[in-house]
Amino acid sequence: ALISRLDKIKAEDIQIAGKKEIIVYRNQVIPIIRLENYLPLQKLPSQKSYYVLIFTENGKTCGILCSEILNILEISLEIEEGLYNTPGILGHKIINEKTVLFIDIYKIIHMYDPKWFSIEKENIGKRILLIEDLSYFRNMIKNYLKDVGYEVESVEEGKKALEKLKQDPNFDLIVTDLSLPLINGYHFIEILKRDPIYSKIPIIALTSLSKEKIEKKVLELGAEGCENKFNREQIINTIEKFFKKL
Repeated sequence: ALISRLDKIKAEDIQIAGKKEIIVYRNQVIPIIRLENYLPLQKLPSQKSYYVLIFTENGKTCGILCSEILNILEISLEIEEGLYNTPGILGHKIINEKTVLFIDIYKIIHMYDPKWFSIEKENIGKRILLIEDLSYFRNMIKNYLKDVGYEVESVEEGKKALEKLKQDPNFDLIVTDLSLPLINGYHFIEILKRDPIYSKIPIIALTSLSKEKIEKKVLELGAEGCENKFNREQIINTIEKFFKKL
């Protein structure tokens, strides 16, 4: 769910439809999510105006309500886990001497509306091994794959993935990041495709770089596809299209 817009709205523009809050935004009715309804956060203060983060996912548009925007930063996504063991929170990081929580937007959407992401019957029972070293992406990708019906196990690097495969090779698909420590994603794909035991397990590679720049190399190594790790919808579409071909 990539944020498409950040806008300021008047409190009086928030309407009630049934039990949910909505706004009319650019001639479109958009449901509003208050994070305190799903996470252990303080209730938003009553004020004349709010900020709303507008995003579109799975063909639907929604907005998250905020009291203020403190800053917009570009930071490393190496975050700490465990302190906030709560669905919807991926972890935290100390930034400018303050604890900042990282929100799993997909999980929040699922809690707001469990039917937002449909589960295909064909997905149920299919097992995916996810390899991603950054906990932020590992937890987020794992959650949204599980939300559409897949069984997902995850590890943080290629060596551990190989150890897991030795214990249990019965995965229907491997989804791996390319920028991994110790054994990078390219080398990991090479190792698996040379091994007769694992060579038939299909692989989808993920990257934070431009897909067009590396897709050819990944396919030449034997992977079945390559997607940008930020694009949830395209990752799921690629996986579902692949399984439907089988």
